[in-house]
Amino acid sequence: RRYVGVLTAFGLVSTVALTLGDLLFKRTLAKHVAAADLATAFGAIYAGLNALSLAIQLLVTRRLLATWGVGGALVVLPAILATAGLGFAVTGAMAAVLALELGDGGLRHSLHRVTCELLYLPIPAAIRDTLKPIADALVLRGGEATAAIAVFLLRDSISLTTALAAVVAATSLIWLAGTRWMQRAYLAQFRDTLRAGEIERDVAVPAFDADTVELLVESLSSPDEAEA
Repeated sequence: RRYVGVLTAFGLVSTVALTLGDLLFKRTLAKHVAAADLATAFGAIYAGLNALSLAIQLLVTRRLLATWGVGGALVVLPAILATAGLGFAVTGAMAAVLALELGDGGLRHSLHRVTCELLYLPIPAAIRDTLKPIADALVLRGGEATAAIAVFLLRDSISLTTALAAVVAATSLIWLAGTRWMQRAYLAQFRDTLRAGEIERDVAVPAFDADTVELLVESLSSPDEAEA
Protein backbone atom coordinates (compact mmCIF):
# COMPACT_ATOMS: atom_id res chain seq x y z
CA ARG A 1 0.00 0.00 0.00
CA ARG A 2 2.89 2.35 0.72
CA TYR A 3 4.29 1.53 -2.72
CA VAL A 4 0.95 2.40 -4.34
CA GLY A 5 1.18 5.77 -2.59
CA VAL A 6 4.61 6.32 -4.12
CA LEU A 7 3.22 5.36 -7.55
CA THR A 8 0.33 7.80 -7.12
CA ALA A 9 2.61 10.71 -6.20
CA PHE A 10 4.89 9.93 -9.15
CA GLY A 11 1.90 9.72 -11.50
CA LEU A 12 0.48 13.03 -10.27
CA VAL A 13 3.69 14.90 -11.06
CA SER A 14 3.92 13.35 -14.52
CA THR A 15 0.27 14.12 -15.32
CA VAL A 16 0.69 17.76 -14.27
CA ALA A 17 3.76 18.14 -16.50
CA LEU A 18 2.10 16.45 -19.49
CA THR A 19 -1.14 18.42 -19.15
CA LEU A 20 0.68 21.75 -18.88
CA GLY A 21 2.89 20.82 -21.84
CA ASP A 22 -0.14 20.06 -23.98
CA LEU A 23 -1.79 23.35 -22.99
CA LEU A 24 1.43 25.20 -23.82
CA PHE A 25 1.52 23.63 -27.28
CA LYS A 26 -2.13 24.48 -27.99
CA ARG A 27 -1.73 28.08 -26.85
CA THR A 28 1.44 28.53 -28.92
CA LEU A 29 -0.13 26.98 -32.01
CA ALA A 30 -3.18 29.24 -31.65
CA LYS A 31 -0.86 32.26 -31.89
CA HIS A 32 0.70 31.06 -35.15
CA VAL A 33 -2.33 29.62 -36.97
CA ALA A 34 -5.45 31.48 -38.04
CA ALA A 35 -8.53 30.63 -36.00
CA ALA A 36 -10.35 29.30 -39.07
CA ASP A 37 -7.54 26.81 -39.70
CA LEU A 38 -7.07 25.54 -36.13
CA ALA A 39 -9.42 22.56 -36.45
CA THR A 40 -7.62 21.31 -39.58
CA ALA A 41 -4.20 21.91 -38.02
CA PHE A 42 -5.05 20.07 -34.80
CA GLY A 43 -6.64 17.20 -36.72
CA ALA A 44 -3.58 16.72 -38.93
CA ILE A 45 -1.12 17.05 -36.02
CA TYR A 46 -2.88 14.60 -33.70
CA ALA A 47 -3.42 12.09 -36.51
CA GLY A 48 0.31 12.19 -37.18
CA LEU A 49 1.17 11.92 -33.48
CA ASN A 50 -1.10 8.89 -33.04
CA ALA A 51 0.56 7.18 -36.02
CA LEU A 52 3.98 7.94 -34.51
CA SER A 53 2.87 6.60 -31.13
CA LEU A 54 1.64 3.35 -32.71
CA ALA A 55 4.92 2.89 -34.58
CA ILE A 56 6.93 3.43 -31.39
CA GLN A 57 4.78 0.99 -29.43
CA LEU A 58 5.11 -1.71 -32.10
CA LEU A 59 8.78 -1.23 -32.98
CA VAL A 60 10.59 0.45 -30.07
CA THR A 61 8.93 -0.03 -26.68
CA ARG A 62 9.65 -3.74 -26.16
CA ARG A 63 13.27 -3.40 -27.28
CA LEU A 64 13.82 -0.33 -25.13
CA LEU A 65 12.43 -2.03 -22.02
CA ALA A 66 14.47 -5.16 -22.66
CA THR A 67 17.65 -3.09 -23.03
CA TRP A 68 17.22 -0.20 -20.58
CA GLY A 69 14.71 -1.63 -18.11
CA VAL A 70 11.93 0.28 -16.41
CA GLY A 71 14.37 2.75 -14.83
CA GLY A 72 15.85 3.79 -18.17
CA ALA A 73 12.48 3.97 -19.91
CA LEU A 74 11.06 6.20 -17.18
CA VAL A 75 13.70 8.86 -17.90
CA VAL A 76 13.01 9.39 -21.61
CA LEU A 77 9.79 11.44 -21.61
CA PRO A 78 10.53 13.77 -18.65
CA ALA A 79 13.99 14.47 -20.09
CA ILE A 80 12.43 15.55 -23.40
CA LEU A 81 9.79 17.71 -21.69
CA ALA A 82 12.31 19.37 -19.34
CA THR A 83 14.70 20.17 -22.19
CA ALA A 84 12.00 21.44 -24.56
CA GLY A 85 10.19 23.43 -21.86
CA LEU A 86 13.39 25.11 -20.72
CA GLY A 87 14.40 25.77 -24.33
CA PHE A 88 11.10 27.46 -25.10
CA ALA A 89 11.14 29.51 -21.87
CA VAL A 90 14.61 30.84 -22.72
CA THR A 91 14.42 31.27 -26.50
CA GLY A 92 10.72 31.23 -27.41
CA ALA A 93 11.62 29.07 -30.42
CA MET A 94 8.71 27.26 -32.05
CA ALA A 95 11.00 24.26 -32.60
CA ALA A 96 11.21 23.73 -28.83
CA VAL A 97 7.45 23.52 -28.34
CA LEU A 98 7.16 21.25 -31.39
CA ALA A 99 9.78 18.93 -29.84
CA LEU A 100 7.79 18.97 -26.61
CA GLU A 101 4.59 17.93 -28.38
CA LEU A 102 6.39 15.27 -30.44
CA GLY A 103 7.74 13.76 -27.23
CA ASP A 104 4.36 13.92 -25.51
CA GLY A 105 2.28 12.65 -28.43
CA GLY A 106 4.78 10.01 -29.48
CA LEU A 107 5.72 8.60 -26.08
CA ARG A 108 2.92 9.27 -23.58
CA HIS A 109 0.86 6.20 -24.51
CA SER A 110 3.44 4.07 -26.31
CA LEU A 111 6.24 4.13 -23.72
CA HIS A 112 5.28 6.12 -20.62
CA ARG A 113 1.93 4.43 -20.03
CA VAL A 114 3.33 0.95 -20.73
CA THR A 115 6.17 1.57 -18.28
CA CYS A 116 3.76 2.84 -15.62
CA GLU A 117 1.65 -0.30 -16.02
CA LEU A 118 4.80 -2.39 -15.47
CA LEU A 119 5.37 -0.53 -12.19
CA TYR A 120 2.23 -2.27 -10.86
CA LEU A 121 3.56 -5.73 -11.74
CA PRO A 122 5.20 -6.53 -8.36
CA ILE A 123 2.06 -5.70 -6.34
CA PRO A 124 0.08 -8.76 -5.16
CA ALA A 125 -3.09 -9.17 -7.23
CA ALA A 126 -5.54 -8.67 -4.34
CA ILE A 127 -4.04 -5.28 -3.47
CA ARG A 128 -3.50 -4.25 -7.10
CA ASP A 129 -7.11 -4.97 -8.11
CA THR A 130 -8.42 -2.91 -5.19
CA LEU A 131 -6.11 0.09 -5.16
CA LYS A 132 -5.04 0.57 -8.80
CA PRO A 133 -8.40 1.94 -10.06
CA ILE A 134 -8.42 4.45 -7.20
CA ALA A 135 -4.81 5.45 -7.83
CA ASP A 136 -5.44 5.82 -11.58
CA ALA A 137 -8.42 8.10 -10.96
CA LEU A 138 -6.46 10.25 -8.50
CA VAL A 139 -3.52 10.50 -10.91
CA LEU A 140 -5.59 11.46 -13.95
CA ARG A 141 -8.19 13.78 -12.44
CA GLY A 142 -5.95 15.12 -9.67
CA GLY A 143 -3.13 15.88 -12.11
CA GLU A 144 -5.43 17.62 -14.58
CA ALA A 145 -7.06 19.65 -11.79
CA THR A 146 -3.66 20.68 -10.41
CA ALA A 147 -2.55 21.77 -13.90
CA ALA A 148 -5.76 23.78 -14.33
CA ILE A 149 -5.16 25.55 -10.99
CA ALA A 150 -1.59 26.34 -12.06
CA VAL A 151 -2.83 27.93 -15.29
CA PHE A 152 -5.42 29.93 -13.35
CA LEU A 153 -2.73 31.25 -11.00
CA LEU A 154 -0.49 32.19 -13.95
CA ARG A 155 -3.25 33.95 -15.91
CA ASP A 156 -2.02 37.45 -15.02
CA SER A 157 1.59 36.79 -16.01
CA ILE A 158 3.15 39.22 -18.48
CA SER A 159 3.74 36.28 -20.83
CA LEU A 160 1.58 33.29 -20.02
CA THR A 161 3.29 31.06 -22.58
CA THR A 162 6.76 31.76 -21.14
CA ALA A 163 5.50 31.23 -17.61
CA LEU A 164 3.82 27.97 -18.67
CA ALA A 165 7.05 26.79 -20.31
CA ALA A 166 9.00 27.52 -17.14
CA VAL A 167 6.50 25.59 -15.01
CA VAL A 168 6.56 22.68 -17.49
CA ALA A 169 10.37 22.60 -17.26
CA ALA A 170 10.35 22.79 -13.45
CA THR A 171 7.68 20.10 -13.06
CA SER A 172 9.44 17.85 -15.57
CA LEU A 173 12.73 18.23 -13.67
CA ILE A 174 10.95 17.14 -10.48
CA TRP A 175 9.48 14.21 -12.44
CA LEU A 176 12.92 13.37 -13.83
CA ALA A 177 14.49 13.46 -10.36
CA GLY A 178 11.72 11.15 -9.11
CA THR A 179 12.44 8.46 -11.71
CA ARG A 180 15.47 7.21 -9.77
CA TRP A 181 13.44 7.10 -6.57
CA MET A 182 10.65 5.28 -8.42
CA GLN A 183 13.06 2.70 -9.86
CA ARG A 184 14.46 1.92 -6.40
CA ALA A 185 10.93 1.56 -4.97
CA TYR A 186 9.94 -0.70 -7.88
CA LEU A 187 12.88 -3.06 -7.41
CA ALA A 188 12.44 -3.09 -3.63
CA GLN A 189 8.76 -3.99 -4.02
CA PHE A 190 9.61 -6.69 -6.57
CA ARG A 191 12.22 -8.13 -4.18
CA ASP A 192 9.74 -8.09 -1.26
CA THR A 193 7.06 -9.79 -3.35
CA LEU A 194 9.52 -12.51 -4.39
CA ARG A 195 10.57 -13.14 -0.78
CA ALA A 196 6.97 -13.26 0.39
CA GLY A 197 6.12 -15.87 -2.25
CA GLU A 198 3.31 -13.69 -3.63
CA ILE A 199 4.25 -13.94 -7.32
CA GLU A 200 1.26 -15.38 -9.17
CA ARG A 201 1.99 -18.81 -10.66
CA ASP A 202 -1.27 -19.56 -12.45
CA VAL A 203 -1.07 -16.78 -15.04
CA ALA A 204 0.94 -16.19 -18.19
CA VAL A 205 4.40 -14.86 -17.38
CA PRO A 206 4.84 -11.35 -18.83
CA ALA A 207 7.88 -10.17 -20.74
CA PHE A 208 10.12 -8.80 -17.99
CA ASP A 209 12.18 -5.65 -18.43
CA ALA A 210 15.96 -5.55 -17.98
CA ASP A 211 15.73 -4.43 -14.32
CA THR A 212 13.53 -7.32 -13.21
CA VAL A 213 15.52 -9.87 -15.22
CA GLU A 214 18.67 -8.73 -13.41
CA LEU A 215 16.90 -8.97 -10.05
CA LEU A 216 15.58 -12.47 -10.80
CA VAL A 217 19.03 -13.71 -11.86
CA GLU A 218 20.49 -12.21 -8.67
CA SER A 219 17.91 -14.04 -6.53
CA LEU A 220 18.33 -17.35 -8.38
CA SER A 221 22.11 -17.08 -7.95
CA SER A 222 21.89 -16.52 -4.20
CA PRO A 223 23.88 -18.93 -1.99
CA ASP A 224 20.83 -18.91 0.32
CA GLU A 225 18.81 -21.92 -0.83
CA ALA A 226 15.54 -20.57 0.56
CA GLU A 227 15.90 -17.29 -1.34
CA ALA A 228 16.82 -19.05 -4.60
